[in-house]
Amino acid sequence: MAKETGILPAETGLGQRTNSLFMGTHIVSGTAKAVVVNTGKATEFGKVSERLKFRPPETEFENGIRKFGYFLLEVTLTLVILIFAANIYLQRPVLDSFMFSLALAVGLTPQLLPAIISINLAHGAKLMVKKQVIVKLSYPPCRCW
Repeated sequence: MAKETGILPAETGLGQRTNSLFMGTHIVSGTAKAVVVNTGKATEFGKVSERLKFRPPETEFENGIRKFGYFLLEVTLTLVILIFAANIYLQRPVLDSFMFSLALAVGLTPQLLPAIISINLAHGAKLMVKKQVIVKLSYPPCRCW
């Protein structure tokens, strides 16, 4: 894009700023004098990178998954501790009891993930029913005879 001197309105988009050079601009021909206006975080690129630091607010679904995930984590840890304590009470070897409890925790974790998602989706559907939300199917119903 050809560059020209002049003043542009402040609301001119980055792509339409014919009077500005940005880092990485390649000059094919001609001569120019340039003044560095901003550096670092004050540049347009810096503003974009600062905006990328902000996360969008957490949705209700994400919040429910996180809360229920922490609940299941607590249940799993409690179960592991109780099983470890029961094995120690029954005078099993400490290392074997610890390894068994650890294996139980590792085995339970992936098994509980579908439960977390299913329960959260069911909870959301229940809330939608309470608010009398109509859900329309996007495909024709099956005509199974």
